[in-house]
Amino acid sequence: MAFDSNAGNFLSGGYGDASSGLDAFVPEIWGQAVQESFDKKLVMTGLGTDWSSLVAANGDYIRLPLVEDMGTGTATDANTLDTAISYTDNTASAGQVAITINQHSYSAAMVEDLAQVQSSYDLLSIFTERMGTALALKVDDYLENLVNTALDDSGSLDGLTVDGGGTAAAIDQTGLANMIETAVTEDADINNWSVVVHPTSYGKLFLVDEFITGNQSGLGANAPVQNGLVGQLGGMNVILSNNLQTSYTDSSSPVNIAGYLMHKSALHYAYSIRPRVQTQYDIDHLSTKIVADVAYGGAIKGSTTAGEKTVFAII
Repeated sequence: MAFDSNAGNFLSGGYGDASSGLDAFVPEIWGQAVQESFDKKLVMTGLGTDWSSLVAANGDYIRLPLVEDMGTGTATDANTLDTAISYTDNTASAGQVAITINQHSYSAAMVEDLAQVQSSYDLLSIFTERMGTALALKVDDYLENLVNTALDDSGSLDGLTVDGGGTAAAIDQTGLANMIETAVTEDADINNWSVVVHPTSYGKLFLVDEFITGNQSGLGANAPVQNGLVGQLGGMNVILSNNLQTSYTDSSSPVNIAGYLMHKSALHYAYSIRPRVQTQYDIDHLSTKIVADVAYGGAIKGSTTAGEKTVFAII
């Protein structure tokens, strides 16, 4: 039987010319797969607030007003008849948080047989999983570094620490009591706080009865679905991140930490470009160049003033 010169790669759609099958790049396949992998691997974004909706026309700057606790006044008949209510007493402003979109990260690959990769879920996943994961780790690393830098000597949160109680930057039962007291002093709603730990301090949590008991009873049906969530301590979610640094700079010297005690209002971020996929065929290498990229920025809200403390290094 003679070979038909018009027969194409059967994985790319079988019989036909070069343009009739899956040899043409399908952005919906790649873009969705990279986005799903990206979303599954992000940890730090679950601890903050996404302001991407405010990035208009690919803008690169967002100003968020910082409003402190609001005061109150007493309204009487005199207010409505002769005297206006006081806006000075009722409104307090603490400036603003500025988010600059100045980070642009990418992950790239060269695929020799695009048709075969696109027609096989397993082969496609090799590329999309790695690309999405690489971008997510880059974003997580950036956001975690914002927190760590804010706690440094020259940072806006310099000096904010809480004693974890354990040796070698671990958390013990006494440390848990310290953390709860520190948290509720700033915001009495313990659900607004999270404990973020690195792998070493996470392992040592299994020496804390409160953590073991919480894991045995489970998080419950109403527990939030959050990447990195590994349990609870005193009503606070415990988040594990492999990107967490194990120290920060205090008095120009590194200090070991178990992680961070973080309020939900501390971290703010935005994307001007969410993960996207672009391609170009390279005839010199007979391959398709594939690039996934994301543009983003972030900022930390908080200060060392009582009532405005949002992040503490657990030492």
